[in-house]
Parts: sequence; structure tokens; C-alpha cells
Amino acid sequence: MSQVEESIEVNVDVHTAYHQWTRFGDLPLSVDSTESIGQRTDVLTRGETRIGGVARSFTEITEQIPDERVAWTIGAGDAKQTVVATFHYIDDNLTKVLLRLDCAPHGTAETTVDTLGFVQRQLSGDLHAFKRFIERCEGGESRAGYGAEGPLTAVGTAKAVEAVLAQVLGTELRRARRIDPVHAHDVAHRVSAFVQRGGKRLRTAFAWCGWRAAGGSGDATAVLHVGAALELVQACALLHDDVMDGSPVRRGAPTLHVEFARRHSAARMTGPSEAFGTAAAVLAGDLALVWADDLLAETALASPHGSRLHSEWRAMRGEMVAGQYRDIHAQATGASGLDEAVTIATLKSALYTVARPLALGASVAAADRHTLDALRSAGRCAGLAFQLRDDLVGAFGNPELTGKPADEDLRSRKLTYLLAVGLTRAETSGDRDATDALTAGVATRPHHDVERMRQALERTGARALVEAKIAELTAGSLRHFERTGAERAVQEDFAALVERATGTTASHIEEER
Repeated sequence: MSQVEESIEVNVDVHTAYHQWTRFGDLPLSVDSTESIGQRTDVLTRGETRIGGVARSFTEITEQIPDERVAWTIGAGDAKQTVVATFHYIDDNLTKVLLRLDCAPHGTAETTVDTLGFVQRQLSGDLHAFKRFIERCEGGESRAGYGAEGPLTAVGTAKAVEAVLAQVLGTELRRARRIDPVHAHDVAHRVSAFVQRGGKRLRTAFAWCGWRAAGGSGDATAVLHVGAALELVQACALLHDDVMDGSPVRRGAPTLHVEFARRHSAARMTGPSEAFGTAAAVLAGDLALVWADDLLAETALASPHGSRLHSEWRAMRGEMVAGQYRDIHAQATGASGLDEAVTIATLKSALYTVARPLALGASVAAADRHTLDALRSAGRCAGLAFQLRDDLVGAFGNPELTGKPADEDLRSRKLTYLLAVGLTRAETSGDRDATDALTAGVATRPHHDVERMRQALERTGARALVEAKIAELTAGSLRHFERTGAERAVQEDFAALVERATGTTASHIEEER
């Protein structure tokens, strides 16, 4: 066994260096030599690289400590190699990255490569390529979506906000470490990792559409900061929602309250693990909200239209809380009415996911009342369609694709538009079996009852009706957005974004229009 080690200093903070390194979909282990990468969350899971002309497959992550180190293995059996990347704080804008490869020479080709120092030169080249990449990104030269005219598309904006989030979270982590290292390591780092672990960044993209519809152009910094604040408040909502629903999985990984509970057990702390996990996850959600509010406040203070921006933000937060309470209240009271389901969907999702982000983006560009009214109408329709799609995914989705259990809403009998429609149609048609299957009364339903609920939703036509409603709402959203008078390219961007959010094909939209 031989060991090859190389290091380099990069002019960014340690959090940014770590985050960019582990975003293997954009930046693999070997920038110049890696051929293919597979990624599920925020860590490398599989892929292929070449070391001295010999192909090797990544097999598993063996260790990962945020902002400190990540280790993985390549190959298998006698040909297995271990790679470790460590990140060393020098100062707030300088990090040392050390890359070490433990080689188990296998065959003449690799023995020769090792002897000649080929691997060492390759690691050095990778590190220098990483330095060029990350310092260009941090300097703004190659940030996705940036340019003289700002992000060119909604998709580009969704990508560009990742760089903003990395900067913001790096700053917040440094502040957290100065406040208390234990809190920083246990809570702040986990919140940061959760925010950067996935998500469609739809709210950012909708904010950009609102900004462009209101005539926004040029420097997009303010609207990207609004987008980053929206992604942070979304993290707060998800972390708290997971606690309230008792969800075990989010984005293909254990939810934060589960992770904290496991840490409590593993460390043999005193008291019940579940209570510790719940309390810590609530605090983590609170921290995400604090970061979101701070960022929005800084953006509003720097904007000539900051008062309008903050007014939209304040309204959105209040609606979020009201919607979440109506959700748990409906569950506790066994509510099943269509009006109640629509109210919850509007407050909890439609306004918060689409309507308010559109208005927030438009406020940055000082939108007039006509434009704001059109955007709010477009947002309500698209937001409701988004929630109805989420209802369908929650009842019939594939967990491998959604990253969360498919039967969670049905087991808990969460009041959704889908459930309300199914129950209404069952009662109207006199379908007693469907009515019994969908009526409140069982706190946690066994698997056979969940299947019975699915069958009832299919048999009553509720699933098909909700699909039709999604197409109708999507078409209405596009009509309202046209009233803003936005450029054709912006309208097309919005249409593509709505289609992506609602899972509605362009042909269905045209039929409804």
C-alpha cells in the first residue's frame, strides 16, 4: 500500500470549498479525469474515474463531516483504493484543500503509474483545476445565469441562486461558529446541508418571472437574494412540517428530527431521544427562518422599493403559518369539506409557492397595480395546480422518485382536495364502501386500508377529476400572466416553469386554453 498526497490553497471560505467539492454533479473528484458521476443527494454515490488509464468505479462514501472531510472508496477487492479530501480553515477567505489517495497497486500498468508519480501529478492537476473553477465562480466570472443582462432564463436563475446560497450560508456558518461552536456544528451545519441538498428552487424561478414581467432587467442581484431568502424560508417550512407530520424521510434521506434522535441515542445522552430530536429540529427550522428574515431585510434596506418588498414578505409569512395551522386543525377535527381543502391549499401552498414569489420579484422592479394583480391571479392558479399535483404524488407517487413515502397523507388522512373530492363523489353516488374508506376515524391506517383508499379515489373518479382541474388551473394561470404584457420569451419561461411545477404537458394546457 502506498500513499499519494497533494494540497492547494483556494481563496474562498472553508464552507464554500467543501460545498463546491461535494457538488459532484458539477465538479467531480477529478475535474479533468472523471468520466461519469451519479448523485442522489449532496454526496457522491457512484461513478467512474481513470487513474493512469485504468478505469475504476466509485463504490461508497466511507466518511463525511460537513466543512471538514469526505472520504470514499474506488474499485473493489484487491484493487480498492481510498480517497480522502480534507478542508482546513486558514482564515475567512482562505482554505487549504488536501487530497490523499491510498493506492493498492494492482497489475503492471498501475504499478508503473505509481512508480512514475503519475497519480501524484494527476491529483495536483485536479486540485489546480478545482482552484481555477471555484475562484472563477466566486469572482462572478462563471456563475450560472449571470451576465450583463442578469440571468437569461428562469432555469438559469434557479441554478444561479445556488451560488448565492453558498455565499450566504458560508457567512452564516462563520457567524454561528463565533456565537457557539457546538450549536454551529450540530445545528447550523445541518441546516446548511439541508438547504443545499436539493429542491427544485421553484420559488426563486417564480420570483425571477415576476421581476421580468414587471420590467426588471440588468443586475439581478436583488431578485437572486430574494430567491435565496425564499429557499431558506422553505427549509424552515419543511423542517417544521416534517416534525408535525412525523415524517421519517425527506429528499431521500432521514428527516432532521430523526437524524437528531439517532445522534442522541448514539451519544447515549440522557432523556428520550424522540423529544430531543423534535426540539432540535424545531430550533433548526427557526434558524433557517432567522437566516431568511435577515437576508430579506438586508435586501429590502438596500432597495429603493424595500417597503413594498417587506410588506409582501410579511404577508407571506403570516399566510404560511395560518395555512399550516388550518392543516393540522382540519386533521384534528376530521374536516372533509371541499371549501376547507381549498382554503388550506391556497394559504399553505398556492400563495406561498407561486403568488407571493411572483409579487416579491415584481416588487423589486416597482411593479404597477395592474401587473401585480395579474401576477397574483396567475400565481393563485398555478399554486393551486402545484398543490393538487402534490396531493396526487402524495397518494400515488413512487417513493424512489419523490424521496418520501407515497402513503403518508392517506395513512394520516390529511385533508387534501383529492380526498375531499373523493369523499364528496362517494357520498353523492351512494358508494358506501368508498365513503367508509375515505371517512375520518382511524388515526394511522394499516397498509390494506391505504390501498382501499387509493381504489376509492380511482373508482369515484376523484383522481381523474383532479388531473382535469390541474390542467384547467394551469391554463388559467398562463392567461393571467399574459395580461402583464411581459415579453414573449418571459411568457414562455413562465409557461415552462408552470408545466414543470404542475406536471402538466403542453398539449393539455393548450386544450384547456
